[in-house]
Amino acid sequence: MKKQDYIIQLIKSLEPNERRYFRLFSSLQQGEKKYLQLFDMLEGQDEYDATALSKQLGMPKSRLAEVKHYLNDAILNSLRATNEQTTQIAALYVAKEDARILLSRRLFLQSLEVSGKTAERARELEQFELLIELLNIRHITYYNLQLFEESAAVYDEYKQVVEIENEVMQIYSLKAKASGYEVLRNKRAEFEKLCEHPLIKAGPEKLKSLRAKAVWFDIMYYYYIASDMPQKALEISRREWQCYAGNPIIKVSNGTAYIISHTRLAYAEHTTGNNERALELAEELKRVLTDKTRELSKARRTTFMAYNESFRMYVLLRLERFAEVLRESPAVIELMKVRPLPEQYASIFNYALALVHASAHEKAIDELNKLVDINTDVRLDLQQLARLLMVMVHLDLGNNSLIPHLIKAARSWMKRHSYANETVNGLYRYFLLASHAPAPEKRDIYGKCLAVIRKGGFQPLAGTLMLSSWLEKRT
Repeated sequence: MKKQDYIIQLIKSLEPNERRYFRLFSSLQQGEKKYLQLFDMLEGQDEYDATALSKQLGMPKSRLAEVKHYLNDAILNSLRATNEQTTQIAALYVAKEDARILLSRRLFLQSLEVSGKTAERARELEQFELLIELLNIRHITYYNLQLFEESAAVYDEYKQVVEIENEVMQIYSLKAKASGYEVLRNKRAEFEKLCEHPLIKAGPEKLKSLRAKAVWFDIMYYYYIASDMPQKALEISRREWQCYAGNPIIKVSNGTAYIISHTRLAYAEHTTGNNERALELAEELKRVLTDKTRELSKARRTTFMAYNESFRMYVLLRLERFAEVLRESPAVIELMKVRPLPEQYASIFNYALALVHASAHEKAIDELNKLVDINTDVRLDLQQLARLLMVMVHLDLGNNSLIPHLIKAARSWMKRHSYANETVNGLYRYFLLASHAPAPEKRDIYGKCLAVIRKGGFQPLAGTLMLSSWLEKRT
């Protein structure tokens, strides 16, 4: 993204109520408002064209740059003013500034009252960085009032807060390393060594703040996922869930961690076969995310909703509730455009899979063609499976003469991408035999393939494609 386009992205991030507030905020100012004209021109645009904009506004590019800079500041000021009214943590920062201003005007008693109430709430919400600033204000205020013992006592509290903040920073640094190990998947020894760190080994009960506990759960969940220990991942997710249930303040102090705990537990329940519970959690999270009283930005709310809806479709698919998946997936696929391309691909693939299992053959072919036509190296694993699904669809349609050509093209694709896989080739052999066989023999071939799967064969492809279900209906 070009630096000039940053202003476009900022405008796109605004919710409708934030746009209205910005215009109201701007109307309070007097004089010419070229920046507001620029705002109107940039709404709905994808790129910042300085040449065209300078002509439309009748000003040189140098002047346009100043107007753009002013517009950027005006939007941020408007958002700050909006946040002061809508988020509790933002309100704390405003109150801290009020206490500082009162101190600078030597209104010491008023400053103490504001800083005291704000510090109490900051402590409850575990805003330790802010609390340190507030304690500094109180220390100076007491000193100016010649309340020297009280001023000294503030320092003792300050040391305790700094100790907690240091613990938070230290465990966050461990999380950064853990995230890398989880992605690489070949750092098991390093990950095990990290888990021996005193902060991790002691367990969450020994940590001094809920913020640190949330990070501890992150690290251990990453470890169990990277170690392919789904049952342990489920256990740690349930412990996290119980921790947050006992500390509901996290919904305000760390809303992101609270939401991620939903997604994490739902996924862990799914991987251990508890799809009904996974769906319950996804439905609950949907209600949480549609609650406008939650202090989430538009971008964060949208991206969480996209992920959760895609996951919900996936679980419904595994529960063979195909009608719901077919009804809701197009809207989910549109919503998923805010997520990374691999996740978008997966949501389309799951929709295509539901279409295949629902015998919506023509629509399935349309969606599979979209997946097969993608030339980038996105989700090669699913691109391979899309080709398998295409063969299954044409087997259902009785296009038997087409099957050998589809399989040949799929194998050629596998060779080009160095994606040779004996499991896939084994399935293709059964499909090829089925394409040459009359109806009674075809059922026998499907039955033999199903028997192999029931004995644990063709995994994990058979599980991903829900082949057992497909074959059972055709034997």
